[in-house]
Amino acid sequence: MSVRAFARGRAVAGYQALTDDDDQQRIAHAAWSIIAATGGLVDRAQIRERLGLSRGRVHQLTGQRHFPRPVYGEGTARPLWLAIDVDRYRAQPPPVGRPPKDSDERA
Repeated sequence: MSVRAFARGRAVAGYQALTDDDDQQRIAHAAWSIIAATGGLVDRAQIRERLGLSRGRVHQLTGQRHFPRPVYGEGTARPLWLAIDVDRYRAQPPPVGRPPKDSDERA
């Protein structure tokens, strides 16, 4: 089946392509409900409040490899993290020593 036929909403192996904006809107609302149920999104100011750190320390911490990557706006002035990732990070013991050389590099 061609890509064009798939885009028009014909069934492909039991999967119906999205056919209208209502489907996309329902999916977006469902996705936001999941994000909201897990604590939503947080910026550096909210991380500072959650972890009880100074503004400078939060900037330093969020740039380190072992801190979770932002889910939105990486490399911008105001990135956002999933609150559940920040809470999971807080629950872990702090990393000790250098990361192994084969770990992914953080830009």
